[in-house]
Amino acid sequence: KYMKKYRCPKCGEVFQGEHELCPKCQTKLHYKAKEKIVPKEEAKIIERFNFDDPNIIKHDDKIPETPLIEDEEKEEKAPVVTNNTSNKIEVIGDSFFDGRLYQKIGKLLLGGLITLITAGIALPWAVCIYYRWEYKHMVIQGHRLKFTGKGGQLFGRYLLWFLLTILTAFIFSLWVAIFIQKWKIKHVEFED
Repeated sequence: KYMKKYRCPKCGEVFQGEHELCPKCQTKLHYKAKEKIVPKEEAKIIERFNFDDPNIIKHDDKIPETPLIEDEEKEEKAPVVTNNTSNKIEVIGDSFFDGRLYQKIGKLLLGGLITLITAGIALPWAVCIYYRWEYKHMVIQGHRLKFTGKGGQLFGRYLLWFLLTILTAFIFSLWVAIFIQKWKIKHVEFED
C-alpha cells in the first residue's frame, strides 16, 4: 500500500504515514488534507516552510507565519533607517557626494584665514564651516544630510582638549580625533 508522505514544520523531517509525534524532533503533529497522497518527489525538504501547503503538519506551539515573499522583496529594496528623532524614513535613492573641489578649497581657505586672523581662537567656528559644507553635499540613500553643530558648542571642548593635551605631554591628543568624530556625528541629521 502506498503511504502518504508528510513533513514536520519544525525540523523538516519527511516521513511516511501518520504519526502522533515527529520521528526526529518528537513534536506533536496535526494532520491536514488526509485524502491527498503526495508523491515522494513533491515531499522535498526545504529551508523555509510553506505553512499554506495542505500536506504540512502543524504542531501545538504557535509558530508565527512567515511573511509573503513579495513583502520581503519590498523590504529588501526599501529598508527603513531611523534618524535621531526616531522618525522612520523610507529609503528612496542612492548615496552620493556632490561637492566640488573648488568649493572645498574655498572653505578650507576661508577657515584657515579666520583661524589665522584670530590667532587660532576661531578654529572651532572654521571647522564648523567646513563640516556644514561637507554634510550639505552628502546624500545617504536618497536623503540629504545637514550639520547642526555650532562653533560656540565646540569652543569649550577644544579648550579642554588643548589643556589636557598639554598636561599629559600630548598623550591625550590620541583621543582628540575620536572625541571630535563623536561630537560631529551627534550633530548630523537628515535634512528632510
